[in-house]
Amino acid sequence: MSFFFCTPPNSTLPDIPTSDCPFRLDQIVFLFFQKAQATPSFVEGTNPIFEAASWTPFLTATDNTKITKSPAFSEIIIPKSEQLTTGGGDNSTPFGIAKLQGQSNVQVTGMLQDVPPTVLKQLDEYTRFSYSTQAISNLTVYMVNRAGRIFHINGSGVPIYNFNVSSLGTEGYSTTTDAEVRFTLANNLLDASGNFNTWDRNLEEAVPEVGFNPLSIVS
Repeated sequence: MSFFFCTPPNSTLPDIPTSDCPFRLDQIVFLFFQKAQATPSFVEGTNPIFEAASWTPFLTATDNTKITKSPAFSEIIIPKSEQLTTGGGDNSTPFGIAKLQGQSNVQVTGMLQDVPPTVLKQLDEYTRFSYSTQAISNLTVYMVNRAGRIFHINGSGVPIYNFNVSSLGTEGYSTTTDAEVRFTLANNLLDASGNFNTWDRNLEEAVPEVGFNPLSIVS
């Protein structure tokens, strides 16, 4: 059943698939940035995302298909969404049962350690591509974890919103100089049927081919 539109549910419950393999993001250490594309950049059978040769044209591109690699991150935290409800336990809803309104967007944070201000200044330029005007961001990321596994959505990057880098901070003697990176992953956008799309429901994991290590890419 749609949250907002008159779309009747199926007559039977959908099957729940089984899987023998766990799905773990683990520690995300690099983000690969790309402007949002009208079609997937990586296509199975043509230029699959797990092959090194598929990345070369985008890493060397000078047009809007260009992909860039972030500095290494520490402490990337992707929090779980929170349920959004109205009412509950009072007279504002039937039987006092809270009304589900969707899920919260999540604020991702990560730390860049000892990164020069010149690099941070370049990252500041990415903010303008991630504004949430009309719920459309023009900035996407491919996430790569410490094992070199690539997380994407059907060969495209994951849309992110309100990308921002903090000013530098330090706690003094023998400590790192840090800048915090922050961006939003959207969980509260409606599809054409009136259902909420969380950022991760179409997320896929790609295992690089032998000899290809995304961690060692130089953009």
